[in-house]
Amino acid sequence: MLEKFPEDISNGRITCLHTKSDNAASHFKSRKSLNYFSRLINERDGPANCAYVYSFGASHHGKGKWDGAGGCMKHKVDQATSSSMTTGTISYTASGYIKIVTDVYDCSVYHFQDGAHRDQKTVRNGFNNWRFHLYTSNKNPVPRPDESFTPLKDILSNYQFAIRQEGVLYNQRRVCYCLFCIEAIRFMMTEWNGEKHNIMGCCMSGVGNDTDETNVYTFNKSRYERTSGPNVTQRMQQDRRSINKKANALNIGD
Repeated sequence: MLEKFPEDISNGRITCLHTKSDNAASHFKSRKSLNYFSRLINERDGPANCAYVYSFGASHHGKGKWDGAGGCMKHKVDQATSSSMTTGTISYTASGYIKIVTDVYDCSVYHFQDGAHRDQKTVRNGFNNWRFHLYTSNKNPVPRPDESFTPLKDILSNYQFAIRQEGVLYNQRRVCYCLFCIEAIRFMMTEWNGEKHNIMGCCMSGVGNDTDETNVYTFNKSRYERTSGPNVTQRMQQDRRSINKKANALNIGD
């Protein structure tokens, strides 16, 4: 984005990101991803100037030509794996086989990025400009430290998550795309301070009452914490000092 569309990203940093995907829990509904974006808020002028929202649709309802492209690549890698086992080594991977991630990368580049006629867009070849980038644990632009988190309650039954600050988010059970809701989640979440929040004017809130008398278009505050990872021990020590300081200031009967 910074290389191709620099004018679309003011100050070189994304501060408003709304992610929409299907409800593939094992891929996208990740506490680590939610926490990663919540920490970006601290680095980018706080929640008054940042908005990170995850919206999910129904499972298996987000298919498109990119899924076909992924299936095509998987099929080609499977073919290459079979060929390397039956006819001997293959020439376009460093190992001569398909064993590790670099072999998959070499195979994809050979067949798609550098393959014959891949630059010609046709009905059967909707992608005519393939580019592959290899990211490994030793070379990854997004840091992935070893971390653990407390459970995020009802993560599977909620379909929209609005990041408020680190460790705090608002989630609701259904997603509404009316203009009132879209406007409300653009840099206005600093006004969300209670345990629940209803967006004024939401077109769906009037029909969102569930069987247990809760509105599926109401945002509910959720909290979770990092229990291990970088700076966790330091933060816990600071919390303890704060608690001890408050305790020492208490008088009898407080």
